Amino acid sequence: MGTSGLTVRDIAKMGALLGFARLAHPGRFERYESVTWEALIADLSDEGKKWASNVLGTFTGMHPRAVSAHCYLHLARPERIAEFAGAALSPDGDPIAFYHFDGPMNRVWFDPWVRHLRSQGVGVHLGTPIAEIRCSDGRVEEVLLATGEIVRADHYVTALDPGALAKLLRGADDLSARMAELDARSKVLQMQVAFTFDEKILYDGHTIFVLPDAPWGLLVRAEGSYWNEPMSLGKGKTREVLSAAFAVPDVPGILYGKPAHACTREQIVDEIWAQLRQASGALRAFRTEDGRSIGELKYTSARIWQSFQFDPVKAEMTTYEPKFSNNVGTLALRPRAEEPTLRNLVHSGAYTRTDANTHHMESAAEAGMRAANLVSTGRASVEFDRYPEPKGLLGAARRMDRALHARGYRHPFELLITPAAVAKRIYGSDSPLRTPGASSL
Repeated sequence: MGTSGLTVRDIAKMGALLGFARLAHPGRFERYESVTWEALIADLSDEGKKWASNVLGTFTGMHPRAVSAHCYLHLARPERIAEFAGAALSPDGDPIAFYHFDGPMNRVWFDPWVRHLRSQGVGVHLGTPIAEIRCSDGRVEEVLLATGEIVRADHYVTALDPGALAKLLRGADDLSARMAELDARSKVLQMQVAFTFDEKILYDGHTIFVLPDAPWGLLVRAEGSYWNEPMSLGKGKTREVLSAAFAVPDVPGILYGKPAHACTREQIVDEIWAQLRQASGALRAFRTEDGRSIGELKYTSARIWQSFQFDPVKAEMTTYEPKFSNNVGTLALRPRAEEPTLRNLVHSGAYTRTDANTHHMESAAEAGMRAANLVSTGRASVEFDRYPEPKGLLGAARRMDRALHARGYRHPFELLITPAAVAKRIYGSDSPLRTPGASSL
């Protein structure tokens, strides 16, 4: 998708949004928790909205009409990449933000990790559903399994999604109601189709492709060419996997004229493949060894996670594992690792409140470290400083803005990024400079 349709106003506002996220004191961002990203960029042109909305929605798996502007502003902050051997640089010595496994994730990550845990004496009980989490006097007393077995422990760590946790809790009505509300506010339909191929696909340097000009806003990840050897995932040996996910489930597609949430599994496969083959970015990016484009390819299999099933009565796609999204109103409901509601229940998982803040793998890893530290040391702290205090001019700008923010003055960039209706909502006034009742410097 080209940028020729962007207006001067679009470019100025996008620059101001990025400048605000990087230069403003982060304490300002929470004011935007009650505002959707779509509302914040409502004054962009249609082409501008594709870049500011579809790209981000596709990249994060969150719907711009529901996700909070606070989430995206936080996501744009300068973040220090975790420093550990082999992870901070590519083989060419360049900084990288995405990492590929040399085989399917279960085989090269999860299975070895389970073997390691078991070697350390950890019991892993697969296929053993929980029936109830029984609580009393502000703590978990025991866990009832579906088999009828009762498990008791000193500490309990949960990474269950909020909806599942709400349904299992007994005797913890406040936490159950809070998790049920969080579940209702945070759900978004995002699905991924893994297309397998029996031939190698070439692409120039990138492995993540965002296709915002596709109606459903596609993100495609190429993985198979990084595997050590072909593996059988479909018919025959698999040499390439293109995983395509959508982030805009309520826009009609190009084949059936239906939004994603109203399509069957088979229709979603057909629709994503058709949109992928028409997207200009995909046609330019992917080539076979003999020069054919993706529009000329045939896949050997297409796989969707089994939890997604079409409900013929409701005529919609359903799942018991909905994607969590940092939607408007979810921040205050998200628990921290040291959640005080139940003294011996420790929250983990990407939906908890962490420094990373946004629902993704980095947040899940941080939550897991905090949970482990809380159980082992009594403090849910982590040593890694994800957002170190900036130095030089950036640090000076942040410190100056912290003082202005404390006195009720708005950041200059907010004059460009905040439509009048949004300013009135978050500040109680459409005045461009001051919050009502703020003290003077």
